Amino acid sequence: MGTANLRLVVADFAGKALTHRCLPSEASKGKDHLLRLVHVELKRALSQYSEIAAIGVSHSGVIDQQVGKVLFWPKVSGWNDVPLKGILEEAYGLPTLIEDSVRSMAKAEQIFGLGKHLPQFVFVTIGMGIGCAIFFDGHLYEGADGLAGEFGHMTVEENGNLCTCGNRGCLELYSSASAIVGRVRAELGHGVGSSLGSEFRDHLDELTVEKIVAAAQAHDRLAERVITEAGMHLGTALAGIVNLLNPRKIILGGRVPQAASELFLSPLLYNLRHRALPQAVEKLEVSVSQLGEESAALGAVLMTREIVLAARCRGAGWL
Repeated sequence: MGTANLRLVVADFAGKALTHRCLPSEASKGKDHLLRLVHVELKRALSQYSEIAAIGVSHSGVIDQQVGKVLFWPKVSGWNDVPLKGILEEAYGLPTLIEDSVRSMAKAEQIFGLGKHLPQFVFVTIGMGIGCAIFFDGHLYEGADGLAGEFGHMTVEENGNLCTCGNRGCLELYSSASAIVGRVRAELGHGVGSSLGSEFRDHLDELTVEKIVAAAQAHDRLAERVITEAGMHLGTALAGIVNLLNPRKIILGGRVPQAASELFLSPLLYNLRHRALPQAVEKLEVSVSQLGEESAALGAVLMTREIVLAARCRGAGWL
């Protein structure tokens, strides 16, 4: 359940996707509207697959995974203290897991992606928001209250703009997809020259990261500058993670690095290498995930699978 899209995956216990669907989440229309979409998709899946054992939900908000509650959802109203696990278990009678979307993506990365066989790595996703998941000794680190990884709300500009989380100068305001699109829209609105101006000036709502990247690849100066600055801000923030955790690998996921590639990575790596300790970056690998956009949904399946299999083993007396 993301700010932009709702994705559903049905998978077997090996993690093989049997089907997947993607549709606009229309999250701005409110909690009840999005929940109606979720119910439609779940009922469709349950009608097609009679032996579904459990439901796993990857949500882009701030999650209390232990009780299955959405605490709040930055940029989206109406999602304060929503007992999503209880809502779905009552509706379908199936065990349900609610997990943070970034951790779900990182789990898919650990099983099927660039994190395979790595005991420790850091996964960072840069989409409409920015999040982080940390693996230590093959296990996700969740923090004392399950809130570890809110990387997008790390302050990078002490007196910066107000963020939806209530803080000022958060990384999300400078390096996320929404920040990149918002910055270009604002500059076009102020008359800054750009090839994007003639195409989108009268319908800025149709501007996307992918279209900005295409303009930058054609050497549009505004698009190049905005993407470069976004990459540099992220590189500065990542330097803090590198100095603190000394990871051997950072995996980047989400629309921005996957669409912008070297346009985004080059300034990111430049700032990262200049701001982190030289010894900490000497052997550090930074790579872009090769998994598709269904990775968060697939990760939720994988995490739910572990709970279901453990319960079945206990029931059979194997644990």
